[in-house]
Amino acid sequence: MLTPEYLDGLTDDILAMYDALNESIIEDVSRRIVKTGMVTETAAWQMKQAQEMGTLYEDVIERISEVTGYAEDELKRLFEDAGVENIRYENDIMSQMGLMPIELKQSETMIKLLKAGLEKTSRDLTNLTLTTAIRAQNAYYNATNLAYLQVSSGVLSNQEAIKRAILTVARDGATVLYPSGHIDKIDVAVRRAVLTGVNQTAAKINLEYCDESGCDFVETTAHSGARPSHEVWQGKVFCISGKSNMYPPFSETGYGTGVGLCGWNCRHNFHAFWPGVSVPAYTEKMLASYGAREYEYNGNKLTDYECSQMQRSMERKIRETRRQLTACNAAMETTEDVVLKEKLKMAFENKSVCLKAQETDLKDFCRKTKRPMDSSRLQVYAVKDNQGRIVGFNKSVSQKAVQANIRYQKVENSDIINISDKQFGKKVGKHTKEYGLNPQSSVDRQRMRHFILDIVENADEVREGNWRSQEGLCQFYIKGPDVVVTRGKEFVTILKGGVENARVKNAGKRKI
Repeated sequence: MLTPEYLDGLTDDILAMYDALNESIIEDVSRRIVKTGMVTETAAWQMKQAQEMGTLYEDVIERISEVTGYAEDELKRLFEDAGVENIRYENDIMSQMGLMPIELKQSETMIKLLKAGLEKTSRDLTNLTLTTAIRAQNAYYNATNLAYLQVSSGVLSNQEAIKRAILTVARDGATVLYPSGHIDKIDVAVRRAVLTGVNQTAAKINLEYCDESGCDFVETTAHSGARPSHEVWQGKVFCISGKSNMYPPFSETGYGTGVGLCGWNCRHNFHAFWPGVSVPAYTEKMLASYGAREYEYNGNKLTDYECSQMQRSMERKIRETRRQLTACNAAMETTEDVVLKEKLKMAFENKSVCLKAQETDLKDFCRKTKRPMDSSRLQVYAVKDNQGRIVGFNKSVSQKAVQANIRYQKVENSDIINISDKQFGKKVGKHTKEYGLNPQSSVDRQRMRHFILDIVENADEVREGNWRSQEGLCQFYIKGPDVVVTRGKEFVTILKGGVENARVKNAGKRKI
């Protein structure tokens, strides 16, 4: 099983690579717009436009080839990691029941399913991104035509029309064309293809796991802000064969269709469930809480889903502004027109101020709604040669995986504090639920334990102060919006969004 949280962050690194491709394409289009310029004779201008269009197509195809190898390596890693994570969760359930787990490498069918899913998704991505070259030509053609019309009709000066054309192209970004004729932004298309490909492959492996282990029941995952059509079946148990009188048939989830379970952009998944033995991961109260308006921003009460959509919108605007900065910079380096260069410089300065304000607003929003800043897509940068070609990325996938494993093991072996399993029942029960976990599940208790240790081991800062009935000073380990309270080496409690707690605020800082 893959959790909604796992699937939500699945595509961050590969999207960062396509963000770099997006910016490179916008740079190329911007340079071509500048080179086309504005000439008085229509025939000569059209000839220049046609020449630039042909060269642009070749440039974009080259840009795509520069990124493809890195993207394919990242896609392979995503599928392999997801396959391991998926089976790990199923094996945890089997071990709890005293049954023999099934390893991924032991099942020839599961390995074939993983390989087939990777190949299909890779094909889909290749087919989509190749249409980007044609779409870039169209963007250039439309932008230069509009600019020519604005100048020839006397509405705008040459330089103003070119500047606006560049900003418009950068705002829209690179797009892809589906066989149906539907057009999407390249990052939207890539996320949909990768997320859907990985999730559907995991689902097929899960069903094969159930078949090999003799299990006829599954429990779907749940998350806040699910589509209305998905809310009716999330967090519930279903019978795969449909022969149970106690549980509804699995077909009611719409599995196998684009709009159903594990369909387009769906973050729901499922795992094996053994009636009479397995403990349901979600109560009716927990499912109802996913739609609660518990966050406040600018006087409005918001659900977790509404907060996530607002955050995504802010992040999209930031990426849009960055593309415009990239376009202005590329155009400034290309043009020899003093007036145009000055206009582009002013536009660059204005967009720089705009970007700073957008980033400040995003930080303020995340702080007030106690949401983590999602900077993963901003942490992968393209390395370019002196001709602007992408020759690598500054965070290799393999090295990142090694570093992630080292961090995980460091947390697991942490001896800063002691946490007994008994404490989960007494002190952490309700807090575990706050993080969408089930305190009755040994797997989720282990995840919560790791989460607590991670805050302590990797705290942004540590403070000391009094905490309720505890004798002596307590330590407040703060990471992001969350806080773990300890007294010496003994764990006391965890506070989701605890950084705003009055006792935590009043505590004195201590060097880590």
